Amino acid sequence: MMEFTQTFLHPPSLGKGGNVTDLKSSEPDLPKLNTAAEFSLSGIKQSSTLLASAASAKSSADTAASAKTAVLATTKAKTNSVGVIAAKEPEPEPGSQEWLCAEWKEEIIDTQDLIKFMKEELKRDCSKEFDPSFCYAAQERNRNDIPKKEELIKLRTKQIEEQCNGNNKCSPGYILTTSSGCCLASQVTTTGICCPPGRAPAADGTCGCLKGKVFTIADKCEPEYGPRSLIQEEKDILQKVFWDSIDYARIIIKRVKGTGTPKTKGKTITLYDEYKDKTGMKEKLFEGNALTVAGKLVLVHEATHIWQYEKMGHDSSMINDFLAARKMGLKLNSAKFKDLPSYFKALLDFDPNTIPGESLYEWRDKADAKPPIPFAKLDPEEQARLVEEYYKTYQYDINKTFIYIKYVDDAIDYIRHKEKGGSSQRS
Repeated sequence: MMEFTQTFLHPPSLGKGGNVTDLKSSEPDLPKLNTAAEFSLSGIKQSSTLLASAASAKSSADTAASAKTAVLATTKAKTNSVGVIAAKEPEPEPGSQEWLCAEWKEEIIDTQDLIKFMKEELKRDCSKEFDPSFCYAAQERNRNDIPKKEELIKLRTKQIEEQCNGNNKCSPGYILTTSSGCCLASQVTTTGICCPPGRAPAADGTCGCLKGKVFTIADKCEPEYGPRSLIQEEKDILQKVFWDSIDYARIIIKRVKGTGTPKTKGKTITLYDEYKDKTGMKEKLFEGNALTVAGKLVLVHEATHIWQYEKMGHDSSMINDFLAARKMGLKLNSAKFKDLPSYFKALLDFDPNTIPGESLYEWRDKADAKPPIPFAKLDPEEQARLVEEYYKTYQYDINKTFIYIKYVDDAIDYIRHKEKGGSSQRS
């Protein structure tokens, strides 16, 4: 049995018969941090407190030396399951077989403790609780979850038997993973996943792509500058606006180095690293592989043209060329626009001088009309700008001060529920 002696930095004041007369000066100098044995036989962490024994008072020098020795012994050693003081072993390399085995063993211990707690909760008398319905619901969840936890323990126990304690049958330099068998050690993530060829372990425990490529919603690594599918972040941005009214899997992104104006043709969006608008102002659209705020707005704008292409059956790039020419008062070539939808053909003879100063992107005058002109009758660029401003308002305007919110909300509802070639499902 190990004996512990309590020591004092300040010897107590003693009166006649050796009685303590000054309680404050007799307080032992115990360390502020509680030293603890790491694991007991059951695998559960136990706390231990030094047993006090004030048999005799030592000098200050002896006390300091004794305290220093105790601290060093505590920090450099730990108690194993049979109570023997052993040197602390180095931590295994994250992702290594030893690391996985240690994680599984710890998970078993934690899950056993959790099952024990859940079973105790099942014994609670819910009728005496403040909210019995909540108590009963919790007990029902526990009844359903306990078998799942027990199955997890069985799985981890089997994995430990097969892969730990020297049972790993993989060649040197390989690690046995649960899902892919033996895997090259450099291809195993910190979560034990074996990354396939062309991908590499990432810091977050997933399989990332090699330099110059990005992981897309097509479930593969594609060239960063494309042509490529959307990455998950880009899809998430668009779904906030369009919901499922666009076929995201068919959208193609082409990213171009340098400065230019974004454009969309069919289902292909071309984005430059830097955007230059018609006034000459420049803004970065990307920071690394991630879109900037400006980049997100441009993506939403251009995706609206894809929505037009899918729902209206026409290429917005051709219509925009037509509208730009018409609004600038240029002479139009009817042959060039022969494939325009009929309602746009009717504009060929329209006199642009009757609408002086009209902007290709301005939609507010239509919203201000009495009655307001519906979204479906706006020009393609007007529609795209409106959708862009919707995203901007709901993402970055905390107070929602946009005065056209009702008009814009109705437009977005129309977008989300419009059937191909038909009208919106909602009136």
